Amino acid sequence: MIIPIGIVYGLVYYFLFRWAIRRFGIPTPGREEGSALEGRAGDIPYQAPLILEALGGKENIVLVQSCMTRLRLTVKEDRQIDSDALKLLGSAGIIKLGGGNVQVVFGTYSELIREEINKLMQQDLPRVLFSAPVQGRMLPIDEVPDDIFAAKLVGNGVAFIPEKGELVSPVYGTVMHIYPTMHAIGISTPEGLEVLIHIGIDTSQLKGPFTAVVKEGDTVEPGQLLVRFDLAYLKTHAASLATPMVITNPDKVRSWSYAPFKSVKRGQSSVMSVVLNESNAGGRES
Repeated sequence: MIIPIGIVYGLVYYFLFRWAIRRFGIPTPGREEGSALEGRAGDIPYQAPLILEALGGKENIVLVQSCMTRLRLTVKEDRQIDSDALKLLGSAGIIKLGGGNVQVVFGTYSELIREEINKLMQQDLPRVLFSAPVQGRMLPIDEVPDDIFAAKLVGNGVAFIPEKGELVSPVYGTVMHIYPTMHAIGISTPEGLEVLIHIGIDTSQLKGPFTAVVKEGDTVEPGQLLVRFDLAYLKTHAASLATPMVITNPDKVRSWSYAPFKSVKRGQSSVMSVVLNESNAGGRES
């Protein structure tokens, strides 16, 4: 008699809790709100390279497995995992179990992510990663309120709406050009990419709000301060705060990957990744 009663209670509990979870949106592992990947399975092949780098890169991965809601990894050093970048890329949580065993909650997309990471593990493509040059909100380049930048006539990339008046380098490279008003700066990477960062729209005629702390010829690295600027002044004098970060020689790039377009921290890693054409494989992987 006890066994049948237990089965009935089990079924009641199962269907009751299943109904409650779906009806009230109760977060459970892999179903937490705010997943950047929700409804965007088609973006996974483009975000997988960024997820891989946030896990410490191919050299840090020993084994990648998955269950219904989580990546289950064995890594060489869990200290190399960038938890902030993983959260930006849609992770609802990172669990470090010790001994190099790590679980990353990506919800029902975990299996797709595992497949894409394993594909990448078998490739050896030259890649350059970009960090966020400012603190603020990231947006697609075609949303910049300037026809030249939005049409990608200057180059391809992304843009940011800054919340603080500091611009940092997004890549390893050399400062090739600082415009006289210091509103824009050009950096050349070891791989030969030419990166332009333009603070605000219609700011080339403004005098005074920009102060460069580097000079042409300086070697820079991701997160290094380049320019301080008066954000309050720009809010009232610039046509827009939108700050494009573009590669002006996009012919050297085979493919582009972007993190979700949302708020980022200054210097936050892996907001954009590009795979180079094989003829541009020299230099370092940033």
